[in-house]
Amino acid sequence: MNWTRKLKLMNACKEAVKWCENYDSLAEAWQACERGDWMLWLLGKLS
Repeated sequence: MNWTRKLKLMNACKEAVKWCENYDSLAEAWQACERGDWMLWLLGKLS
């Protein structure tokens, strides 16, 4: 399963999913992300 598909299943906002589709991996997207709210949301979902 593609990692962005997992974001969709976690009900990530459409804007975040679309932005993430430009990256091959979560690690790559994480390094490039300037949206702290998205990062905190993901950390909360994974905790």
